[in-house]
Amino acid sequence: MERKLRLLLMLFSCCFSPSVVFAQATADTAVKALTLKQCIDFALRNQPAVRQASIDEAINEKNI
Repeated sequence: MERKLRLLLMLFSCCFSPSVVFAQATADTAVKALTLKQCIDFALRNQPAVRQASIDEAINEKNI
């Protein structure tokens, strides 16, 4: 009886180990290849200091 229980536990541990159980893969939504210009443009658009400078510039233009 103990042998069967041990065998059953080993079977379950093998079946449900992290190396056997896989999660669903998420779809890659990124573009496969980007040019250097695209990378730099993206970085400049999304850098907080550059965005704030652009907002400050627009505010100053409206005040003038």
